[in-house]
Parts: sequence; C-alpha cells; structure tokens
Amino acid sequence: MSRDEVGAMAHSFNMLQQEIAKAAIGLAGAREGLRGARDQLTGSNVHLEMRVVARTVELEAAHKKLVVAARRAGMAEVAIGVLHNIGNVLNSVNISTTLVDKMLRASHGKARNIARLGEMLDDETTELGRTAKRDRRGQQIVEYLRKFAGQADADRDEVMAELDSLIRSVDHIKQIVSSQQALTRGANLVDAFDLVELTEEALRMNRARIADHQIAIERRFGAVPELEADKHLLLQVLVNLISNAARAASDSANPGRAIAITIDHAPGDPERIVWQIDDTGVGICAENMPRIFESGFTTKPGGQGGFGLHSSALSAERMAGSLRAFSDGHERGARFVLELPRRVSVPTHEPASATS
Repeated sequence: MSRDEVGAMAHSFNMLQQEIAKAAIGLAGAREGLRGARDQLTGSNVHLEMRVVARTVELEAAHKKLVVAARRAGMAEVAIGVLHNIGNVLNSVNISTTLVDKMLRASHGKARNIARLGEMLDDETTELGRTAKRDRRGQQIVEYLRKFAGQADADRDEVMAELDSLIRSVDHIKQIVSSQQALTRGANLVDAFDLVELTEEALRMNRARIADHQIAIERRFGAVPELEADKHLLLQVLVNLISNAARAASDSANPGRAIAITIDHAPGDPERIVWQIDDTGVGICAENMPRIFESGFTTKPGGQGGFGLHSSALSAERMAGSLRAFSDGHERGARFVLELPRRVSVPTHEPASATS
C-alpha cells in the first residue's frame, strides 16, 4: 500500500473521529435537552397538582358555606313558621287577659255592694241596724262583712296589679315577635323612648327573683335624653342582663346581695349612652371570660341556657353598639357594660358573630 493511500485512510479516520465526536456532543445536548424538558414537565405537573389541591380546598370551603347558608335558610323558614304560630297563640292569650281584666273590674262593684250591706247593718239610725246591734250574731255578721269587703278590695288590687304586669309582659312578647317578623321582611322598628322607664320595666320583669332573694337595687340614673332604637330589642337585652345579675347574686355566698345599675353618657361622647350593671354575685373565672358570649356556653348545672348573653351581644351589634363583660374572678362579682348610640338605625341583617 502506498504512502498516499495510508495518508488518505488516516485522514478519513480522523474525519470519522470528528464526526463521531460531533455526534457524541449532539447526543449529549439532546440528552440535556430531554433532561431539561423532563424537569420542566415535572415542575409543571407539581404546579398543576398544587393548583388542583388549592382549587379543591376552595371548592370545599364554598360547599361548606353553601351548606351553612342552606341550613340557616331552613332555620329561618322554621322560625318564620314558629313566629306565626306564637303570634296566633298570643292573640288568644291577649283576648283572655282582656276578658279577665274586664271581669275583675266588674267584680269591684259586687265587692262594694257587700261593703254597703255591712254599712246598712251597722247603721243604728235604721231599724235593721238597731236589730243587728242588739243581736250578738248580727254584730259578728257586720264585722265579717266589713273585713271581707276590705280583704276583697286588697285581693282585687293585688290581682289587678299582677294582671297589669301580665298584660305588659304579653305585649312585650308580641313586640318581640313583631320585631323578629319585621327583621325577616327587612324592616326596622325604631322608636324614641325614655331610657329610665325602659330600665324600670326590665327591673319589673325580674322583680320576682329580686324580691325572693332580697337583692338590693341601687339606681344611678344620670340625666340622659331619649333614645331612638328598637325599644323591645333593647328591653330584652336589659331583661337578660338584669336576670343574669340577679341569678349570680342569688347563687353567691356573698351575704350582701346587690345590683347597681348606672345609666349615663359615654365618657367624652354625649352621642352615646352607657348602661353599667354591677352585681355582687359569683363572678366570672378568667378561663371563662373569652367564652362568655359564645352561643350555648354556660356554667349552670346541667348545661342549661347559654343563649341569653349571646343573643344580647348580637342585639347590641345590631343596634350599632357593644356589650362587654368584666370580673375580678370567682365570688368577686361582675360588670356588664352596654353602649349604644343615641340614634340607632337597626340594620336589616344579622351580624356575623358576637364578640366580647
């Protein structure tokens, strides 16, 4: 083989090596490209999975909200039906109490006739009177009729007072029903009224417990103007607060059972009114304070109750106000502070939650 042929073969071999090297470089590049594409695809899959998970969480949250909304709508429908039925019963109760009131007022004349009969028998200027005076039994009859007439008047007055209280309480319940029905229609019930009179009405509605447990009431009523708000909604809040204070005082080991009620302007703001209700009762433990306005939370035996303070806090929010609780601990009493603007425009929707 000639030298030229060897040279040509060497050149061809070198060229082949160069082509192989180029092919190897191209293959490495292709592999790198495939690796990058694979990494990119993996990243895209991870990102897509994260988006799917996030979207799933959003859908689950939306579903839960829809379930809650549907449940509340169902509860609202039931409540509307219940309110309607209660309203019908209250109309019947109102008619009955009105009839009883008329009968009691009519019976006053009969009692007066018995009193007049006793006066006739006791009149010595008449033959009947002189005859009764001469007979020992006649004197006893006169004395009996006099005492009976006096006791009948006293009993009638007591029953009439209780009946008047019952009529006002029934009217209060009717107004609560009307207020709730108006709320379902998106209407507001705002009146101007005297704060002291309303507070006294709340005390009257709690008078049985207050009297039974001999709880002293201290009134600290400042010179405050009329309030424009939902009168019966506020009355229910005050009834709840005074009822809780009376219960706490009666359950306490503290012998000095007392409730102090303060009504005044908010410090530095004459356009806001503050009620402060202090009691000498069982107090609120520190661990219970954050939950005091939770729905269903109660420290009563048997777990009964737990809705009065919750609904009161919600009502305060509805009236653009606030309800706060304070206590130094067990057997140290408690203080509830209700604050409202002088002019309340009650919203047509319920607040989301109650806070302390």
